[in-house]
Amino acid sequence: MKKVAFESEGIELVGNLFYPPEYSEGKPYPAVVVTGSWTTVKEQMAGLYAKRLSNKGYITLAFDFRGFGESGGRPRFYENPGMKVEDIKNAVGFLASLPEVDAQKIGLLGICAGAGYSLVAASGDKRVKAVVTVASWLHDAEAVKLFYGGEAGVEMRLKAAQNARKRYEQSGETDYVPTISTTDGSAAMFGEYDYYQPRPRRDRGVEQREVRDHVLGTVADVRSDEIGAETDRADPDDPLRRRRAARLYEKVFRRHRHR
Repeated sequence: MKKVAFESEGIELVGNLFYPPEYSEGKPYPAVVVTGSWTTVKEQMAGLYAKRLSNKGYITLAFDFRGFGESGGRPRFYENPGMKVEDIKNAVGFLASLPEVDAQKIGLLGICAGAGYSLVAASGDKRVKAVVTVASWLHDAEAVKLFYGGEAGVEMRLKAAQNARKRYEQSGETDYVPTISTTDGSAAMFGEYDYYQPRPRRDRGVEQREVRDHVLGTVADVRSDEIGAETDRADPDDPLRRRRAARLYEKVFRRHRHR
């Protein structure tokens, strides 16, 4: 693995590039950009998947989105779907620029929220030849109502976010809410979401990094309808969920084919 850096809309992003164990210089390899869930950094789920995929013969990239981890950008911990989509596209461009990468064989792997961001990025970038998603969180304006307690919960967060944005623009100071909480209803994720709890290393493979807070000015995230999918928080064996996911994939790749 080697540390790399590339730019996304003028901001330096930092990533970890993984090579196959039997890597041979001068030979082009298929490559994959791997992204994870809200607030995570490259050493967590994205890095775990990236390393294991590299063992299968791929060059893989796990990187910190702008505002997270070692990457630049302010405000910090700003979960903005549009920005993350652009960061993924620029990660694809970075891989395509490497002589060891086969630019005709670049794919995306998105986990949780990274799944939706990856699908949107792929729909607007013909350099992406394949997309795989895991535990997909495919949110839109309707889905987030289920996640945040209905229209009232969404409106509460929008109001708080608008106030936070105004304060940031006027003073440069950022308001935050907890990323995860079982007691604070203002948290970005409210409930028993075990993976995100600040606990020591267990079966998830790495220790939770100090990514504890979630910027409040995330109007774009609460209102994002770019993914255009129904929520997938139902039972994974639910046939309705599978049909919704199938419709989303067809929509994305229909757009992709016609570009």
